[in-house]
Amino acid sequence: MQNKGQINSVDRIVTALIVLAVNTLFLLPKIVLAEEDPPIVISPNIVNFGVLEINQSKVEPLTIANNSNQELEIDRLESEIPGLSWAPQADIVIPPASTHDIDLTFQPDQVGTVQSHLEIFFDGNPDDPIVIQIQATVVPPAPVPMLTVGGQISKGPLARLDSLDNLKVQVINKGTGDVQKTDLLVLVEDKSKGIYQVIFFKPDVDPPDIVLPDSFVPPPAATFGDEIEIIVFKGKRLLALATRTIEVEDLQNKTLIVDITLGQSASQLNVENNGPKVIGEPVSIDIEFQDEDGNTIAVFRPMTILLHTFSGSGNFSYEEGQRLDGSVQIQPGQSYISLIYSDLNGQNATVTVSVPDQDIASATTSIQWVPAALNFVKVPNDQEAKVGETVDFTAEVDAVLANLPANSQLTYNWDFGDGDTDDTSNTSISHTYQEVGEYLVKVKSVLSLVEGLPVETEIAQSTVTVEPTDIGVKEGTGLEDVEVAVGEEASFSIEVDFPDNVLSRLTYSWDFGDGATEPEGTKEARHIYQQAGEYTAKVMIELPSKKPLRREFEATVTVEPTEIGEAGLEDVEVAVGEEASFSIEV
Repeated sequence: MQNKGQINSVDRIVTALIVLAVNTLFLLPKIVLAEEDPPIVISPNIVNFGVLEINQSKVEPLTIANNSNQELEIDRLESEIPGLSWAPQADIVIPPASTHDIDLTFQPDQVGTVQSHLEIFFDGNPDDPIVIQIQATVVPPAPVPMLTVGGQISKGPLARLDSLDNLKVQVINKGTGDVQKTDLLVLVEDKSKGIYQVIFFKPDVDPPDIVLPDSFVPPPAATFGDEIEIIVFKGKRLLALATRTIEVEDLQNKTLIVDITLGQSASQLNVENNGPKVIGEPVSIDIEFQDEDGNTIAVFRPMTILLHTFSGSGNFSYEEGQRLDGSVQIQPGQSYISLIYSDLNGQNATVTVSVPDQDIASATTSIQWVPAALNFVKVPNDQEAKVGETVDFTAEVDAVLANLPANSQLTYNWDFGDGDTDDTSNTSISHTYQEVGEYLVKVKSVLSLVEGLPVETEIAQSTVTVEPTDIGVKEGTGLEDVEVAVGEEASFSIEVDFPDNVLSRLTYSWDFGDGATEPEGTKEARHIYQQAGEYTAKVMIELPSKKPLRREFEATVTVEPTEIGEAGLEDVEVAVGEEASFSIEV
């Protein structure tokens, strides 16, 4: 039997062996099973062209390895990066276990950072391309300390110039703000053409009496992307304007060539408005640039148009409602501009439009307003007149004739009620009525405008009562003589020749000649005479008015007795030969 000590010794040995075995496992190198290489390997997977100047070209190779045992055909390459190209373009076949190089060429035309990609499509998997990242930083070319700007100036078919003498050329570098001016150099061999040339120059040599730091960089005369503006004048007349942007080639050559053809320029303004308008409505003002013949012509450069009016309440604005402070800008290529003028007070105004510092004639336009409605301030009154008498009428509206819009007409339309009408621009008119009657006179005022916008008043009306000049009777209906017996009723009748509305106003006063009267009679009367005899019956007919009209008619009335009464014939005694006298009174 083993004793306890031997057993412990054996345990310690086993434990040590286990620990040694475990440590040995951790110290042994790791064994990695080799994987198969992918069938397609493209390197690099990120192509970085680095820093490039715009329009500078750089080539970077792209290697495609075919690790398969079959041919690899590249279907196509695609990229949306402007200026990126590759060669060969198509029909690329890579044999098994071989590589192929594609040259990527990048010639950028825009400044900025490029972060995009290139897609490579393989024939075996056309919908799942391999994507290669493309990177680059594009910077503008270095500025130049000197730039010559020049070219040839010639007359176009529309240019109204006898020669190019006295032309002035102004060249502006809008990037630096530098301005150069020059006269035109006319070529000896061709007087119809000329050459202009200016030089923008910034010295790149340190001044001898000033010590500048090593870091001093002279100011550039021109930089890539600077906008150069060339303007040709004759006096203050702008004849041509051209604008060019400095490109890489211009900086490389330190020269910018811009040929200019002179055309017809604006020499006058035409200003019109669509008024007159009702007070409160906006008026559209159209400003058009024209040549000497009145043809519409676009401007060459931005211009400031000044708007002036003596009205203290009118406002100018764009059509979209933006209010103007008395001036507006017109841009190159524009030939006209439309504005809105408004005045809630309806104050007539003359607008003057001008272009400062330009040989362009100013123009004016008159803006006039009309009320929304005309109101009568004087209407005709009710009147009375005689037949054949002239009746005067007066009506007036609150529009002042001297302030009416040009080419408009204020007319009063009269209806005299007897079938006659008349239109007049005067506030007064006359009319003669030929028949007795009561007439309803109507008048309406109409303001007719050139744009067809009518402004009218309500109708005003009055009554004219036309009275007769004499009271006459209808034929065969006059007051006739009458014969009656004592105690018999005598009838009288008279028919006046007046309209019914006048007849109703007549009064009749009868006097029967025997002391009896009927002061409030009618056209018919009856009376009984008590004694035989001859009487004169009279009727006074009156037409009440401011100037009453009266006429008396009369007739003879013969009243016969009904019997001969006895007066008593007396007996008489006489001698023979003596005359006997007899007498009787009826």
